[in-house]
Amino acid sequence: MSDSSGNGTPIPSSDFSTPLSVGEIAAVRELIGRQLGGEQNNEVLQESPNEKAPYSLSDTRRSVLYIAEERKFQSKEEAHTYLEARSGQRMTSKGGYPTKDGTFVWRYQCSLVGKSEPECHYTAQIRRSRGEWTVCLPQPPHHRHVHRGNAVSSRSILSEAAKTVIMDQMKARMKPRETTSSLRARELIPEEDTVTRAKLKKAVYNARAYMKRSLEKSEEGTGYTVASIRVFAEAHSETPDDQDKAFCLDYTIVPGGFFYFVFSCVRLLRENSSYNVITCDYTAAPNWLGLPLLVLGAIDSYGHFRALGFAITSDETWESVARTFRSIQRHAELLHCRFDPQVLIADRADAFSRAFRETFGPTSPTGLTPQLRWCHTDFTDRTRLYCWVHMLRSVRGWCSSYINTKTEGSAKSASSKRGDFYRDLKVLHCCGSDSLFEDAVNLLKKKWHPTYPSLWDKLEATWLRSWATWYVGAHGVLGSIPRHSCAVEGINSSVKG
Repeated sequence: MSDSSGNGTPIPSSDFSTPLSVGEIAAVRELIGRQLGGEQNNEVLQESPNEKAPYSLSDTRRSVLYIAEERKFQSKEEAHTYLEARSGQRMTSKGGYPTKDGTFVWRYQCSLVGKSEPECHYTAQIRRSRGEWTVCLPQPPHHRHVHRGNAVSSRSILSEAAKTVIMDQMKARMKPRETTSSLRARELIPEEDTVTRAKLKKAVYNARAYMKRSLEKSEEGTGYTVASIRVFAEAHSETPDDQDKAFCLDYTIVPGGFFYFVFSCVRLLRENSSYNVITCDYTAAPNWLGLPLLVLGAIDSYGHFRALGFAITSDETWESVARTFRSIQRHAELLHCRFDPQVLIADRADAFSRAFRETFGPTSPTGLTPQLRWCHTDFTDRTRLYCWVHMLRSVRGWCSSYINTKTEGSAKSASSKRGDFYRDLKVLHCCGSDSLFEDAVNLLKKKWHPTYPSLWDKLEATWLRSWATWYVGAHGVLGSIPRHSCAVEGINSSVKG
């Protein structure tokens, strides 16, 4: 992305994946100097706390130019340490984003944002590309911090005793609000006339976040690259004596091809592999990894989610899902357990359906015949269920193309008619048997097809004749089993971290 100055000269983007040449850097600095009204003054942003700037600069972070340092790092932690050493201040992460060329960019800002006068807007980047980390520093006039010292009191709000309580209660999974009340009851907080409730609350939250990161860093992890994950997998490929210790069930790396790593622990395999219903979902690339991650679990007779394991794969194809299924199946047998599920519930991704069929056998039909009836002669003892939430979300996405102000005359009438259609779909969802579903579908066709033929044809082609097993009584599966994959998707946010 590029912006333009008043004279039509383009301003370089902040999205660079390769360092600029010396000539390009000089040209950029000359351009910035002209836009500031004269020759670039390197002393605009003072280093001395008592020095006053000849003029102030507005916040122009969107036009900040970042140049990559030549030094390469083997981990983000090393790059972060180098960044703080170069900037001279603690730098706080503000999340990250992937670029089109496969590079992942983490954004950092001065830790004194909002705590100094004037407010500091110093920013920098750490980029990961091809297993290497690079620090990208801002170029003039944004290359220095602008605060004149820390405005926050040097005295810590939380004492060491208070921090100990916070750590203990965080490990006990107590909420921050409960911790704040506990600190107040133990008289471990400053007087209210010296520290406001808002500052105390922020201090507790910040302390918990810092302690959580410290604990995570102290624990052994897989790392952030395929190479580091392989090292972890090789070191943890044996079944441990500790039932709760994670280990790598199977892994394969084909140079220039695919790779996959499957992880679980003995307790999860022993306790959860015997359930008849499984669910799985690919979560979007976690912030700490950038690779597809498959989460797999079982559903008990009460509808509760039971984790089985997860896999890091090179892609989201049915082959990768099938490898994960077979890995869980093989290791369950080694523990004298049987992983032979009869039901799979997930979104409509064909990768899940085919992997389930290829691993465990053919499934019953998932779509109605042209006569809107089930072909019972093709039924088997395995069933593929589709997520009802995904179904309704999908219909809501395209329904307005068929019921809108043009067809109804007003936005209010269109909204009311779409609501009527959604309520009918919810009635279908509540059907307790296959025969009841067939009858209800044919009745709804008589209601909607004459007036909205295109709408009905769309519904019939997708969620009736292709992926119809989203209702409560589908193929005799227990009604207590939820017809959605929200359970496995509910842990995606914690996995992304």
